[in-house]
Amino acid sequence: MDSLGDKIWGLVGRLVQKAHRHNVAALLHRLKPREATDSDRHSFASAYRGTLAQNLLFLETTRDLLEVFEKAKISVMPLKGILFASRFYKDIGVRPQSDVDLLVHEEDLDLAHRLLIEQGFGEAWPRAFYQDHYHWVYRRGTILLELHWALKAPGTCSPNLARIWDQARWCFAEGVEFLEMAPEDLLTYLAVNKAHQRFPALLDYVDLAKILQHSPLDWERFCQEALKDKTAGPVWFGLSVAKDLLDVPVPDEVLRTLSKPFHAWLSIVLKKLIDLQGGPLHIPCEWLDGPTGRLYESFMEGRPSAIFHLIRPLMFPSRARVSVLAKGSYPRYYYNQLRRFLEQVTRS
Repeated sequence: MDSLGDKIWGLVGRLVQKAHRHNVAALLHRLKPREATDSDRHSFASAYRGTLAQNLLFLETTRDLLEVFEKAKISVMPLKGILFASRFYKDIGVRPQSDVDLLVHEEDLDLAHRLLIEQGFGEAWPRAFYQDHYHWVYRRGTILLELHWALKAPGTCSPNLARIWDQARWCFAEGVEFLEMAPEDLLTYLAVNKAHQRFPALLDYVDLAKILQHSPLDWERFCQEALKDKTAGPVWFGLSVAKDLLDVPVPDEVLRTLSKPFHAWLSIVLKKLIDLQGGPLHIPCEWLDGPTGRLYESFMEGRPSAIFHLIRPLMFPSRARVSVLAKGSYPRYYYNQLRRFLEQVTRS
C-alpha cells in the first residue's frame, strides 16, 4: 500500500508546480515520497522552511492575542490556523496558511475590535465593506487577521454556532491553552469552510483526513447534526472526495445518510460533473473565483435561499464594496464583474 506521501505525490502528477499549487509541497518534505528526485526534495524543503518561518509569526500573534482577549474576559476560539496544524499535523511547518482566524461572540465584537487596534492592527478593508458578512479583516505588518462572529455568510449553510460554543473543549498545543471545537463540529466546519472556498487545493482534503485520523467520531451524532443544520451537501462532497482520493475511512452508511436530503442532491450532481473533467484536482483555478466560483459554491449549498445569499453581493453590492473595487462607480463595478465572468467562461 502506498504511503500518504506517495499517494499525494501521485495525485499531483509528480509535478512540483502542482504540489505548490495544492499547498502540499511543505507536507511532502516530511512525508518524503519515494519517487521524488533530489530537485523535487530541494523544492519541498524550501517550501517547508518558508511555511515554518511564516507560521512561527502566526503562532506568536495567536498566542499574544489569546492572552489579550483572556485578560479582557472575551471568550475566543482559534479557527483552523497554526494550532490546528500543531494538533493534527504535529509539525507547524507542513501546513501553509494565509492568516489568523479568531472567533468571538457577536456581543464582544466592539471590545475585540478596540483591543486589536491597541495591539497595532489596522483595518485591512473598511468594516463597512463586510456589511451582512461574518468577519472583519485586519492587518499588522505581514500578518492578516480575520475576526469572526459567525462561521459563514448569513443565509448559507453552517453548523449551529451555539452548539459549537457549548461543546467546545480546552486543548493544549505549542504552549497555548485554547478552545477547540468538538471533533464532529470541527469536521463539519472544515468541510463547510472549504466548500465556501470551493475546495481549491488537495490540502483541503488532507485536512479532513487528518481530523479522522486523530479524532474518534460519533458518526450517528455527526450525521444527525449535519442533517439538522442542512450542511449535508458540502459535508458529503468533502468526505466523498477525500475518500476517493486518500482512502479516508468514511463509512458508506454515513455517505448514504448525508446524500439523502434534497439540499445534498446538487452536491452529488456537481461531483458527477467534476468527475467528467477528471476530478476536483483538475478544475481550473479561474472556475473557483468570482461569479463562476459563487455558482460552484451554490451547487454545494443546494438551497435556493443560500444561492440567493451567495449571488446577492455580486448583484447588489454595498456602497463600501463599490468604493473599494471600482472607485465608487456602480457602472464600472458591473462592467468589471461581467467582463470577469465572460473571461472565465471563455477560458473554460
